[in-house]
Amino acid sequence: MPISHRTVLMDVEMPVMNGVESTRQIKKRFPGIQVLILSTFSQDDCIVDGLAYGACGYLLKDTRTEELAAHIRQAVHGQLLLSGPILRSWLIGSNSCSAPVPSRHRRRRISLSGCRRC
Repeated sequence: MPISHRTVLMDVEMPVMNGVESTRQIKKRFPGIQVLILSTFSQDDCIVDGLAYGACGYLLKDTRTEELAAHIRQAVHGQLLLSGPILRSWLIGSNSCSAPVPSRHRRRRISLSGCRRC
């Protein structure tokens, strides 16, 4: 049966399997599906792993409703999306996400800069 949905809004914390691993499995099995992670967690490992496994974005749950709707529409087209606080912390290293990117993902993170991959 063909899948008709193009975008998954994924939470990180789930009871059976976390959203990052779920993203990896979805993208492996259905590479054409866009996965947009929506979470309260802003730790670098969750963000970097989610993007490395194929998510086309990582948004925090405090994103305003209007912005979230716009981001979902952008995710359908595979645009790379990061919440403002996450992007700001990576650029200036001043928020809770200021830990360095784990070395296992440095190369992957650079390759995501154009993000037509997800």
